[in-house]
Amino acid sequence: MSRLPRIVLRADGVWSAAIARWWIVASACVGLLAALSGAPSIARAAADPALSWEAPPGCPDASQVRAALERLLAETPPERRRDLELSAQAVVVKRPEGPWSLRLAISTRDGESARELDAESCDALAEATALLVAMTVDPTAGSKRPEEQVQKDTSEEEPAPGVGATPARVPEAPPEAAVTTPSKPVDGPVERELEAKGPPKLQAALGWDLILGTGGPPSFGLGLGLGLELIGPRFRVGVRGHHLFTRTVSLEDRGLLGARVDVQLWAGQVRGCGVPRVRAGYGFIEFPLCGGVELGGLRGEGVGLPISSSYTGLWAAILASPGLMIHVGGSFAFTTRVDVGIALSRPRFAVENLGDVYRAPPASFAFILGFELRMPPERRRPSRGGATR
Repeated sequence: MSRLPRIVLRADGVWSAAIARWWIVASACVGLLAALSGAPSIARAAADPALSWEAPPGCPDASQVRAALERLLAETPPERRRDLELSAQAVVVKRPEGPWSLRLAISTRDGESARELDAESCDALAEATALLVAMTVDPTAGSKRPEEQVQKDTSEEEPAPGVGATPARVPEAPPEAAVTTPSKPVDGPVERELEAKGPPKLQAALGWDLILGTGGPPSFGLGLGLGLELIGPRFRVGVRGHHLFTRTVSLEDRGLLGARVDVQLWAGQVRGCGVPRVRAGYGFIEFPLCGGVELGGLRGEGVGLPISSSYTGLWAAILASPGLMIHVGGSFAFTTRVDVGIALSRPRFAVENLGDVYRAPPASFAFILGFELRMPPERRRPSRGGATR
C-alpha cells in the first residue's frame, strides 16, 4: 500500500557546520572593516575648501577672496583641509539705505553653520569671509599672521644705535579677531545672527522598508522590513528584520490537482556599514557600503494534499549591500539599497512519493525602498545675544 503524499522538510546536507561558521565570521569581519574604514577615498574628493562668492559689481571678486583664504591657510597641513570636507557659500548684498550685508554658510562633515554680518564696506566683508572660512579649517589661522608679521618687521628694520627707534607697525587684526565692544560704533563687520546646525555625533535610526526581491521563497515578490541602527559620523551598525510574503509552488504538474506548497521567509540581519557622504543643498547624500549576515526561518506549508503539514528550515546567508540615502534635513532620510546574499543554508521541501518540490536558491537579491527617522534630529541653536565684531 502506497503512502499518502505529504510535505516534509529535508536537511540541506551541502554546507557543513564548520563552513557555515567560517562564512559567518568572515562576513562579520567584512562589516566591521567597512564600518571602520568609512570609505574616505570617496568622501575626500576635494583637498581645499570649496568657496562660492557672490557679490555686486565693485566688490572683490571670488579669486581675490580665495587668494586671501590661501594666504591665511599657507601653513595649514593639507591633511587638515581634506579631513574637514569644507565648503562655504557667501552672498553679499547692498541694502538701499544701510550697510553691506553678508550671508555666509559653512558646511563640514560635522554639520553646517550660518552667519549674517553687516559692514560699511564690501572689502571688509570679503576679509571677514576669508578669515571665518580659514578659522573653520584651522582655528589658529587668524592669529598667526599678525604675530609672524611683527617678527618679520622687527628683524628687517632694526634701528641704528642712538637713533630713535620707530615701533614696528602691527597689522590691524582681522575683523573677527577682536570680540565685543558694543559700547561704541565699529567700522568692521558686525555679526547680526549666528545659527549652527548639524547632525549629532551619534544618532539612532528607525527605518521602514518596502522590499522587492527573491531569497528563500521562489520567484520575485514583495516584503516589508524594519530596522534599528546606530549612526556615527562615518559608520552605521544595527539590526534589521523583514518578512517576504507567501509565494506558491504549484504541484499540479506532479499530478496533484489543486495542491501547492506555500513558502514564506522571516529573517533578521546584523549589518555594519562605512558611510561616505557629500553635502547637497539643505541636506546631504550618503553612500552606505554594508556587509553582514542574514538568519531566518523559511517556512513551507502544504495545501491541498491528503495530509498537509508545515515545516520551517534554517535560511542563512552572507550579505553585501550598497545603498543610497538622501537626508532632507531634520530627522528624515529617504533610502534605497540592494541586498545581495550568498546562501549558507538552503532548506528544501519534498512531498513523499514525489521527491523534492522546492529548494531555496543559492543566492538572493532584493531591491529596497524606504525611509528612516533619526533621533536626535539636527540641532539648531541661536547665538548669544549682542553684536560681535
